[in-house]
Amino acid sequence: MNLRISETWSYINKKLFSVILSDKEIKEDIALFRIVAIFESPEIKLDVRIVEKDKSIYYELEKGKVIEINDKGWEIVKPPILFRRYNHQANQVMPQRGGNVTDILKFINIKDDDQFLFMVTLIAYFIPSIPRPLLDLSGEQGAGKTMAGKIIKKIVDPSITETLIMSKRKRELIQVSAHHYLILFDNISNISSTVSNILCSIITGGGFSKRQLRTDDNDVIYQMKRSIVLNGITKSVYNPDLLDRSILLRLERIKPELRKSEKDFWQEFEKVRPYILGAIFSTLSKAMSIYPHVKLDGLSRMADFSIWGYAIAEALEEGKGKLFLELYNKNKSHQTDEILQESTLAQAVIKLMFNRISWKGYMNDAFKTLSKGMNVKSSDNTFPKSSNKLKKSLELIRTTLSSIGIEFKIFKHEMKGTPIEFSINKKISSFYDNTSEVPSKEHLSNDKGFDDTDENDKRESA
Repeated sequence: MNLRISETWSYINKKLFSVILSDKEIKEDIALFRIVAIFESPEIKLDVRIVEKDKSIYYELEKGKVIEINDKGWEIVKPPILFRRYNHQANQVMPQRGGNVTDILKFINIKDDDQFLFMVTLIAYFIPSIPRPLLDLSGEQGAGKTMAGKIIKKIVDPSITETLIMSKRKRELIQVSAHHYLILFDNISNISSTVSNILCSIITGGGFSKRQLRTDDNDVIYQMKRSIVLNGITKSVYNPDLLDRSILLRLERIKPELRKSEKDFWQEFEKVRPYILGAIFSTLSKAMSIYPHVKLDGLSRMADFSIWGYAIAEALEEGKGKLFLELYNKNKSHQTDEILQESTLAQAVIKLMFNRISWKGYMNDAFKTLSKGMNVKSSDNTFPKSSNKLKKSLELIRTTLSSIGIEFKIFKHEMKGTPIEFSINKKISSFYDNTSEVPSKEHLSNDKGFDDTDENDKRESA
């Protein structure tokens, strides 16, 4: 209960006093309530929409009406916990048994290869204790990206404000994210490094603070772990750290003969929404019984999602756990290709190392060499603006470069600058799959210094 909200005090006046209190009396009561709350009452953690406690997941349909999901099944229960509520939140439909999760695919135009991965991810969004990957929905105009995002929002975390604008201001972005369990950002074209870092923390579970208004040093603390969905004509995520926490899905253009009016579309969806929700709860319950028995090796950064995804896949259809892992790993490998294609810095490093075994020099000269011939635009945030930003930018793509055989080592600063060495440990093949001439390691040169001249050119000039 927020003691600063006027509606709260109107409720208290009506229930406890049946009188209208003066402003002075209200202030005195606020002070008393605060003392009791801080020093004499137990601390209770509140969260939005979905809470996990004592091996059960509690989903708030509306105020005072909660679904409990555990490995035995799901049912409506009297709320054993408190939820944090905000004015934008909408009531959820009453879930019904007898439906199928696949019914949602009738309303979202996802490619066949991605449908199973999407369903597993959607169900995983109902597990609040684990980091859930960001869903980046892309596709040309007419692919129904906004509608797809709204469907996911209605299923997981219905709200009056379904789509949100991604604020570039840190405080506003954090505050709006704290007020939703699932955040839907619409029509995103580019995400800055600062915003990417915030989104990474929101996904994996981060704490944020801001100064409380009208105080000198009191902080308001936001602790959250959220699901994020965003869409755009092209993929929106380029930051490697955020990509590593994302699933990229491309929606296909809806065929003209399959298009419907928005009214008809939403009417059809609302008819099956209760059954889709019920099927999700049933699948999640089954997955909760499978989860303790799942043992996986070689897990990626989103390890908890991989384990739960395997259990959910098995709950959807026995024997499909391995398929989920294959689809998830395939999606992540596509992310590496995306970074290599979209990152100007990655392309510059590949260009530098295409005919070499190693390259050694100082950071300042490395920046000049990498910049050479790249035609970097001022709006390009995938290439550092200056040499003192190069180290940080390279660290962001270290894993990606390593996956295609390029390593780099940064040494202790010297009088002349900070030394850096690039080296090859295998063929640079994945990026050049469509290239007829992929150099093998024995044909590469060992280059020291800052000469970017091809070895063949050197021999010819000699």
